[in-house]
Amino acid sequence: MTKFLEVSFLICALCLVITLMVYQMGFRPPLFVTLSLFISAIIADCMTTVKAMKLGGKEANPIVGFLFKKLGVKRGMIVSMVVMLPIFLYFFLKAPAYQQLAIGYVYWLIPINNLKVIRRLKNSKAGA
Repeated sequence: MTKFLEVSFLICALCLVITLMVYQMGFRPPLFVTLSLFISAIIADCMTTVKAMKLGGKEANPIVGFLFKKLGVKRGMIVSMVVMLPIFLYFFLKAPAYQQLAIGYVYWLIPINNLKVIRRLKNSKAGA
């Protein structure tokens, strides 16, 4: 866990530096770049969450976890994305370009954490 936190901190620090450089240089990344970064992180989050749930993982978000219990993992994920994606996009598109860049970078920590959970679940099943 400590190693993961160290790597996560380094990734966040690097993303912050890149974001500040972009801001200071007055460079405005095109919307398709920041939006692609953000949407790809959301898709990766969905895919890794479904995989982790199949291996016996638990959803950290209690609302999404409730949907998973009531509707199943795939249907619950679809419902949560249909509800949450417009809200995410509304606030994302209101943010300045450099903040969009930062949001996209930081959101990638969620699927990275999910991959860590998947690896741990696979290792615990292999050892059992």
